[in-house]
Amino acid sequence: LKSDQGGEVDLLGKCKHISIHEDLFQNFTSGYARIVDAHNLVMHFPIIGQETITIRYKTPGFNKKTVEMSFDVYSIEGRQKSDTMKSEVYDIRFISRGYRVLKQNVVDGAYTGEISKMVGDIFSENMPNESLSVLKTAGEYKFVMTGNTVLDTIEWLSARSVSEESPNNSDYIF
Repeated sequence: LKSDQGGEVDLLGKCKHISIHEDLFQNFTSGYARIVDAHNLVMHFPIIGQETITIRYKTPGFNKKTVEMSFDVYSIEGRQKSDTMKSEVYDIRFISRGYRVLKQNVVDGAYTGEISKMVGDIFSENMPNESLSVLKTAGEYKFVMTGNTVLDTIEWLSARSVSEESPNNSDYIF
């Protein structure tokens, strides 16, 4: 767990359970890490929702490659004292790194051309270090975007997209 303000702590011995959720119809991967804390990290570290949690794991039996994923911490939930009253148990909730940017940044401007190009441009303007695979859309459009978040704008554009390869399908999602 790494704080945006400079501190870092290893949670390996404190983490009892990790759950990561991915869903085709959700825009971001999210999850939680269940922590048994005998050192009052919430107070001393502190954990305030401006941290990055990095998870490293291997899947037994598949390959020997270590997977590393980083997420933004957004809350602590379910704080309870343990039965011995010597530690505390809580869940550190986290979500994909791009969530804050795409949910907070606003799109303002006129866009012309294929929706797939508009989505690619909007995404790369707001997430320059990330890649996005966009299926090509049919048609030329003109839209003026004012004041919606990046996430809302891309979802709005997705709902209006028509596939160049299969124009009878309306299956674009972000």
